[in-house]
Amino acid sequence: MAEYAALVKSNQVSRLQAERKLTTLLATLLATLLATLLATLLATLLATLLATLLALVWVYEVIDDLLDLFDMLMSGLLARSERSADKQHLS
Repeated sequence: MAEYAALVKSNQVSRLQAERKLTTLLATLLATLLATLLATLLATLLATLLATLLALVWVYEVIDDLLDLFDMLMSGLLARSERSADKQHLS
């Protein structure tokens, strides 16, 4: 019925019997509501997916920055340790 309702024009609806007219109008309304609901659901789903992806990218960037800081810290500690070992070795 929904497929039929989508194809019927308003002047055709006015010529239908009352029961058929009501059924056609209700089918058109339900089809429109369903299409709107699906579009809203899809938009919400896509927005949630995009927000999740952006959050993951941000988390990975933060992890990368933390690993860079850890590398700098460890490099500094290693260099200081090597200098200290060299001083002890020379003495």
